[in-house]
Amino acid sequence: MDPFASLELTPYQTAPQLPLQTLVVLSNALSSRMPDDPPAYIAAAELAMREVVDESEQAMVIRLRQTNEVSVSADLELDNAIDGLWSLLRDRLRGWARYERPGLNVLMEDDDLVVDFEAVRAKATRAGELSVRLFGEGSLEMLSRSYPEQSQLMANLLELIESDDLADDLLDLGGEELLPIIQRCQALYESMVDRRSGKDTTSRADLRVLRSKLQRRIVRYSTLVLTMLDESKPATRELVEAALQPMITLRPQRSGAGAGDGDEAEDEEGAEVAAGDDAPVDG
Repeated sequence: MDPFASLELTPYQTAPQLPLQTLVVLSNALSSRMPDDPPAYIAAAELAMREVVDESEQAMVIRLRQTNEVSVSADLELDNAIDGLWSLLRDRLRGWARYERPGLNVLMEDDDLVVDFEAVRAKATRAGELSVRLFGEGSLEMLSRSYPEQSQLMANLLELIESDDLADDLLDLGGEELLPIIQRCQALYESMVDRRSGKDTTSRADLRVLRSKLQRRIVRYSTLVLTMLDESKPATRELVEAALQPMITLRPQRSGAGAGDGDEAEDEEGAEVAAGDDAPVDG
């Protein structure tokens, strides 16, 4: 019986759709199983694969460092500061409600009071209206959103204030310094979001490029190892299968009949990965 008749080559000639970090694991596993004293062209392909592995590991460390630095950066400090400013504006508007308590009704006709309490109550009523108009029932849910979402929601709120001519009332009821500070911080916040988005996009793009490059190097190496098959020497099948076993064991498994029919997920590097599917890669 032909020992090569049942040998399926396709799994060794296509690039597994895996995240970059898993492709690094696959590459290292292939390197550790490279046949002893391989032909020079196979050794060269393995070296080229390891070079991309080294490059990928460095890029992933840089990405991790960038991600971790965000938590202690000035960006977070700005986010916390502007959260506090919006909370302060809401609280100042809501604070006027204290003047509407029934226990203060007696001041409406108190001749000894040196301020116009009726005017104070009118301000309290207006503050309550503004609070509801801007913040609903007091929710500041926008402050818990992602940076880009929060930036847009705050911009929408400032646009509402401008288009509905609410600024003068807010200066009067919230303090003349607060709204201008919020407006200036909004500009800084938008710049921060733009900068972060650009850096994140660049980082993800770099990792996508490395992922594709490593896929090509893996398939190139695997394809060259297959050239060691010699049908006149049955033992070469066992040799090649042992060398390329990681291509089988680390390949994504289909979870069902419909897997790989177009559903896509985004891996940690932002590269789109078709669930359980493989793509041929030109070596």
